[in-house]
Amino acid sequence: MRVTINPAVRLFDAAMGFRVRNSTYRAIAHSEDGEITEGTATRDLGKMVEAGLLEPNGEKRGRYYTAAKRIVEIREAIVHVRDPRDNTDPFSDYPHPDSN
Repeated sequence: MRVTINPAVRLFDAAMGFRVRNSTYRAIAHSEDGEITEGTATRDLGKMVEAGLLEPNGEKRGRYYTAAKRIVEIREAIVHVRDPRDNTDPFSDYPHPDSN
């Protein structure tokens, strides 16, 4: 599978629950590889669908892509094994400037 830009960038967005559209794909590609055409982006996204990485939603201009089931499962497995977020205040041992 050869795509114009690094597919990990688009897959990351999709895995995080974002919608991937042709226009946003082209915007990222423009900033990384120079401008690409709408047709090239459509072909690249189609290849990622064929590879089972993305799922198409909608038709024509309203089409967007989301992570395929396997990508979602991988993300959920990673989140499940990670340590919970540490929300403690790293500066709690220092006096607040307004506490005089």
